[in-house]
Amino acid sequence: MRLLVLLRDPVERTFSHYRHEVRSGRETLSFEDALSAEEERLAGEHQQLVSRPRYRSIAHQAFSYRSRSIYADQVEAWFEWFNPGSMLVVKAEDLFERPDVVTERALRFLGLPMMELGLVPHRNKGRASRMKPETQADLQAFFEPHNQRLYRLLGWDSEW
Repeated sequence: MRLLVLLRDPVERTFSHYRHEVRSGRETLSFEDALSAEEERLAGEHQQLVSRPRYRSIAHQAFSYRSRSIYADQVEAWFEWFNPGSMLVVKAEDLFERPDVVTERALRFLGLPMMELGLVPHRNKGRASRMKPETQADLQAFFEPHNQRLYRLLGWDSEW
């Protein structure tokens, strides 16, 4: 089995997730208030998801803004089940900037024949809103140790 994993800058993913929940009508708090409420909203949900395989958490799906952007935790869990050599982990920014190069790399990794992608339409583009600079700085500081752990796991240079 071969797995492709696409990871986005965690600060951008966190904000994008929030904007998606606002557009869907599930989120009514400001971004900063939603981040502050995350721990309380998710209290006990992760344990339920781990201990009960059929458990479905709407709260975790909707309000796990920061927690789902801590990729090192997820990659470590995947490495317990899958050989790291069977996973190709790609930065979303690389895919957005050089789709042809990343696609070729992915096809080669999967052992599939090379093919031309052509134009790829943008999906999930909502109206852009801006994050407060101080919130962005806080998130970057929050994710820094988690990202460093991820870089060590994957052998990446510091990027985010």
